[in-house]
Amino acid sequence: MSSKITIPITVISDTICPWCYIGKRRLERAIASYRLTNPDINFSITWKPFYLDPMATVEDKLGRYNKKFGAGRVAQMIPYMIDVAKKEGIEMKYGGLVGPTQASHRLIKLAEKEGNQDAVVNAFFDEYFTQNSNISDPNVLAGAAAKAGLMGGDKEKIKDFLETEDGQLEVEQEVFQAQRRGVSGVPHFIVDNRYELGGAQEPPAFLRVFNDVVKSKAASGAAAPADGQRSVTLLLRIYRYQTIVPEQSTNTSRGGPEIHLLNKTNDTTTIQKMPKHQSSPLHNFLHAKPNS
Repeated sequence: MSSKITIPITVISDTICPWCYIGKRRLERAIASYRLTNPDINFSITWKPFYLDPMATVEDKLGRYNKKFGAGRVAQMIPYMIDVAKKEGIEMKYGGLVGPTQASHRLIKLAEKEGNQDAVVNAFFDEYFTQNSNISDPNVLAGAAAKAGLMGGDKEKIKDFLETEDGQLEVEQEVFQAQRRGVSGVPHFIVDNRYELGGAQEPPAFLRVFNDVVKSKAASGAAAPADGQRSVTLLLRIYRYQTIVPEQSTNTSRGGPEIHLLNKTNDTTTIQKMPKHQSSPLHNFLHAKPNS
């Protein structure tokens, strides 16, 4: 197998999305598994922003959930999420504060330019989900990003950066681009600019796509199509809707993964229009139905 083959993956995500953290771990397991038999294949992962709640204000996390969904429903859902996360090695917690995520995405964008996005994304997920930290707090963000090596590990420089508007326009543009692409739920994975997987997929779904990408590249010798210029043959979308409670069936829930082949190019339209993430209380609580 040629060492020149690289599989580019774009992950559209929000830093307060539990499914995004779980999806990241599952993607990493899939890559590790694939490399056991394909050690010459390289992967390039880029993180892009999404706002689950662009108008969010800082408030108590559990208080916000209880107010929106009721204490009874919250008591049912949180143990489920904790159990799912634990299977991926994440000790997920639901204390602390929740707030806007724009600043965290600005730092992730800066990390993309510095080449250490993965470390910064991990740091923010860990702070929010396992340390109960408020990642809308500039001091918390700067500390976590510094530990991950951003800006040479200089916390004060990072705080100075956050006091500016640097990177804000780029982040807003990328959020808009995701919306135009038809993304309304996260995590959302784009592999080789042709294959789209919605939700926190299990490794086998990724492995199938990796195999298809490598076969295609090996046969044609072609690079991945540029963003917005996808393959002229088929666009593959994989959707998986995880059943939490029967109520989710009103949101077009499906057992998955389900595979759709769309004989279109430069088109983000799905087979049927899915509801926005704001339309489902269950989705809002989980901070990401695997896809919408």
